[in-house]
Order: sequence, then structure tokens, then C-alpha cells
Amino acid sequence: MTKDNSPKWLIDLVLVSVLVFLDQIIKFAFSTWFSEGDTKEIIRGFFSFELVFNQGAVFGITIDKTLLITGTVLILAALVFVYFKKLVNREYLQRLGIVLIVAGALSNLWDRIFWGHVVDWLKFTFWPAFNFADLLIVAGIFLLGWALLFQGRSD
Repeated sequence: MTKDNSPKWLIDLVLVSVLVFLDQIIKFAFSTWFSEGDTKEIIRGFFSFELVFNQGAVFGITIDKTLLITGTVLILAALVFVYFKKLVNREYLQRLGIVLIVAGALSNLWDRIFWGHVVDWLKFTFWPAFNFADLLIVAGIFLLGWALLFQGRSD
């Protein structure tokens, strides 16, 4: 790793850690305040907080394959970390997108490994329950896609 890449890599690592910690704190709070299935309507008929212990994949999609999901996330996270040094040279939006995806995936992986399920707590009437980590993943995919489509790379 070159000297000028070190601060970028460290900043990315710190940001991933902060985002995972923040997501875990939020999930802990909702797990403390609510029982599974409890709902608090925020915008009537549109949006609520609803505690769901998700055994499935992203956004509550039911797949009873915890080991498969966990293994897939571990492999993807490992690949990202193996190539992290190379990723530091990417454009800012590409790096930020990757950081958000990794943070969200690692936080949900933490839930799966230590609790056997992912804690979801955000619920729109037209969408399955999800959490902050899911938002990070979606935002990261959007940023990464945007950057890859509309920005150049600096290698």
C-alpha cells in the first residue's frame, strides 16, 4: 500500500465500522423497545416501525437458507477486503458505494451469526420490513452503479 492510499483506506475502514456500530445500536434499541410483531404507526396507512425477526434474505424475502446466505455474504465480504487496496484508487462515489454495501452486509451478517435472524424495523405498507443496513446496501448499489456508469476511473 502506498503512503497516500493509507488515509483513504483507513477512512473507509473507520466509516464501515461506524455504520455497522450505528446499525447495531438501532437494532438493539428496537429489539428492546418492541416485541416481535409490535407495530408503531408513524404515517397512518403508509409507514410504521414494526419489529420483524427476518430469517430470510434482504427486505424480508423468505429463504430458509441461513447457512447459504451467511456463506455468500462472507465470501463477498472476503473478496471485497482482498481487493480493498485496489479499491482505494477508485473514484470517491465508487469507494463510498462499496463502503456502504460492505457496512450493510456485515451488519446483517452479524445479526445472522449471533442472533440467527436479521432485525428489521422499517415498514412501508407496500414493501416488506427492512432496516438501516438494507438502506446502506441499496444506497451503495445506487452510488456504485451511478459512478460506474457516469464517472471515469482513476487507476
